[in-house]
Amino acid sequence: MLESFEIALRQHRIKNREELLKQFSEIFELVETIKPRYAILIDSFYKIFNQAKGHDVERMIRNINKIKKSYCKEMKDLTRSAEKIKANKKTILIYDHSHSVQNALRQLQKKRQKFSVLVAEQDLEKTGDNIAFLHKSNIPFKVVPSYMVSHLEDSIDMAFFGAVTFQEGGRFVMDPGSKSIISQLRLEKKPIYLFLTTSKFSLWPVKDVKKQVHVKSDIRNHHHFEEVAFERLKFSHDRVPVDLVDHVVTEKGIFNPEQTKKEFASLMKTRKEERSRLELP
Repeated sequence: MLESFEIALRQHRIKNREELLKQFSEIFELVETIKPRYAILIDSFYKIFNQAKGHDVERMIRNINKIKKSYCKEMKDLTRSAEKIKANKKTILIYDHSHSVQNALRQLQKKRQKFSVLVAEQDLEKTGDNIAFLHKSNIPFKVVPSYMVSHLEDSIDMAFFGAVTFQEGGRFVMDPGSKSIISQLRLEKKPIYLFLTTSKFSLWPVKDVKKQVHVKSDIRNHHHFEEVAFERLKFSHDRVPVDLVDHVVTEKGIFNPEQTKKEFASLMKTRKEERSRLELP
């Protein structure tokens, strides 16, 4: 989205600074209403908004590129943190489609750790991308339906997950189905690693927990019995308590749940002071 915004700025002929800020505010409003709220994206626009006051388009473009570079550095630092994980001769379960997890696996492979991966199936496109990544990286893997993981739990040594964000109240927003697998593996005392840069922390109050997960319902007919109609519910994400996770791998190191909560509280305090200074909501 930042790249698209940069292209738009380069191509659009903006009459004056007032028009620039007006259009930027309209785009920013759209970004803020995306559900779930993507912290890394919203925070990027906060930074651009701060720089937009009194500056020209070229200055904004330079700042967009600075932001992109800073996130690339964060990801590199996160993969360096992942090097501390002892995965040699282990079987790692993965489920969601996470570039952080993929980068961590690639880094462990570069450090000559030999391991295999068990892919728990979910959304066809996401699972397909994980399979393509593992095949291209020459990482040995097997695939199992997510609801059959229990049949292979004895062979699983650890699990890697990614997340969309980390919210106030100590919960991760994750792919639907994540909480079930994590809860199941935790009962078997399998180490759970979650990979997330702190720039993805949602540094604002959560007003209504129930509204943080989108629910889609539709009326369908049974394919054999047309007269049987039923309501089908589909949830956009899971909300997983941080206490269900053993290790949170960030660009600042590997945290336990309590350390993760403290880091969030510290960043939340800093952001609150920044918002007050910039007169932002």
